[in-house]
Amino acid sequence: MHGDSVIWGAVVIALVCMAAAAFLARRLSTLRSDREALLQRHSDRLLALAARMENIREEEKERIARVLHDTLGQELSAIKMNCAVLASRCKHDEAISAKIQAMRELVDTAMLTTRNISASLRPAMLDTLGLGAAIEWQVREFEKQYGISAAYKIDPIPMQVNGSISFALFRILQEALTNVARHSGATHVAVTLETVEHDVLLTVYDNGKGIAGDDDEKTDAYGILGMKGRAHSFGGTVTITRLTEKGTRVVTRIPGVVQ
Repeated sequence: MHGDSVIWGAVVIALVCMAAAAFLARRLSTLRSDREALLQRHSDRLLALAARMENIREEEKERIARVLHDTLGQELSAIKMNCAVLASRCKHDEAISAKIQAMRELVDTAMLTTRNISASLRPAMLDTLGLGAAIEWQVREFEKQYGISAAYKIDPIPMQVNGSISFALFRILQEALTNVARHSGATHVAVTLETVEHDVLLTVYDNGKGIAGDDDEKTDAYGILGMKGRAHSFGGTVTITRLTEKGTRVVTRIPGVVQ
């Protein structure tokens, strides 16, 4: 009898331990799920905040671009016309004519600079010619400015994408190319815009040193956060991968764009 009591006591203790272990496992699983859900909510809010900040910046850029084009551009054109009038009236005075010509050249330079600044703030071709043409222009400008070999491949269907999605993809491209120029040490960049079923994919590849594993988590990686925030606004994602062989690949996927 005594032996049976010991056995039964051990069984009861084992059952109690098993029940406690099961309870703790369920509790830990619940806590883990709650923590993951909380982290996801914080991540979503952070991306939404980043997207909102980017939208505010874009609204201000658009306002400045409009002022440059409509106000400063017109005033420079008026100055150039006045220079032409003065030149015609002072053509017999070589010294004054030379100064007027110098002024006209300065005005031409100022007008070109104004157009370039306006285009960088809000590329007009994005609204008039579409995303494909804007990407081609940006890649050529990148190659010209930084001396890094650059190529692009654009599917015909995404060229029809317009509006706010096109603008978000264009800004993501600009930020990705800026990161390549500043940090990668790359000698070649390839940009691809394509469709996969109903999604649009923008891929930027470079053959540089590759992004470090925690680079997109550093406090100074606001640009990457902005890229992810823009994509998040349309239910999309930005995935940054350090390639095994060499370089970095940035893939932006916006779902449900192509019908």
